[in-house]
Amino acid sequence: MSRCERRVAILLDQTYGWCLPILEGIAHYVQARHGWRVAMRNAERSEYARVLRAVEADGIIYAPFTTQAVDIARSRRIPAVNVAGYLDHPPKGSVLGDDEACGRLAAEFFLDNGFRSFMGFQQTSRRFARLRLKGYVGRLKEAGYPCPVCRTVPQALSRFTDAQDTARRPVAVFAESDPSGAALLDGLQQAGVHVPNDAAVLGAGNQTYPCELCSPQLSSVDGNIEQRGYDAAVLLDRLMDGEPAPAEPTLVTPRGVISRASTDAVAVRDRDVARAMDFIRRRADEPIQAADVADALPCSRRSLDQKFLAVLGRTVHEEIWRRHLHRARNLLNYTDLSLCEVAVRSGFRSASALSIIFKRHTGVSPREYRRRGKTPRMRQREKDKQDAV
Repeated sequence: MSRCERRVAILLDQTYGWCLPILEGIAHYVQARHGWRVAMRNAERSEYARVLRAVEADGIIYAPFTTQAVDIARSRRIPAVNVAGYLDHPPKGSVLGDDEACGRLAAEFFLDNGFRSFMGFQQTSRRFARLRLKGYVGRLKEAGYPCPVCRTVPQALSRFTDAQDTARRPVAVFAESDPSGAALLDGLQQAGVHVPNDAAVLGAGNQTYPCELCSPQLSSVDGNIEQRGYDAAVLLDRLMDGEPAPAEPTLVTPRGVISRASTDAVAVRDRDVARAMDFIRRRADEPIQAADVADALPCSRRSLDQKFLAVLGRTVHEEIWRRHLHRARNLLNYTDLSLCEVAVRSGFRSASALSIIFKRHTGVSPREYRRRGKTPRMRQREKDKQDAV
């Protein structure tokens, strides 16, 4: 089949916010490769089967809600790639987020920030939600912490009115999606539960509108959804070339946690450690030393180190580097700043110091880390700059 003849149908229910970055990823592939004539179909759930039966195309990217939709696609004998994690048994040729890794990343985020009381919030029983909570609860179990999972907002609120649970605040809550996180935020605030001091809430998906329209704004695990759309387009091209569909889903690794106001709390009971962590967090862009932290508190450095080891299992010095590296990773992932600028803005004295310490802690250089984490949009922007030179 000639590439210039390829008609590709994209069947997504665009009322779901996660579909937009999927489309952006597909668009970047199409712009870079050409040879596709794309037909968009806004296929809502009630109309999905009918649209799928009627579409004329050489290849399909779709998000089936039911096994019936999978059966229809298979009966059409058209190459098809699934991008939705709804079904218990994804069809061959699926490109999905690594949902279990997403949940583990959420747990690591809370653990690293000193939280010791946890809750999961899962409104849907779809595969992606179960895997995200499995990763979250599983990682916390490994660390020795129980994690109840609530299925409704009233059930979650009941845990915050229990006197015994009040003593364990703040509670770190991971919701399986951004819309669920937004619904929980609204319920907590209506019930008078302060976010983030009583409940720190983290969603998943990093969808702009649920996250940034919330008050406070919702922190979220960036699932790298745009990359999922790009990889789906790559796979569909291969299937239209005659390659067999892979039996197991292709999993896209989440990029990291985007921290916003809903998790902006220091969750340790030791007052000196809490104040020190806040001092370090607010100065993550400065080349501070452990002595600077101790000088800001009525506490010796030795005493502060002992408290950090007892509460967090790491020294003040290690916490400073952890914060610097977290900021450096975010700048590498989400900006086009040079390595020198990244170093300065994340508290390192030079790009060489950043490179040495970054590789020591992550196993890769900052340049390699940035290359791996680039979204299709960032790669295209870089190419455009090079072409303009």
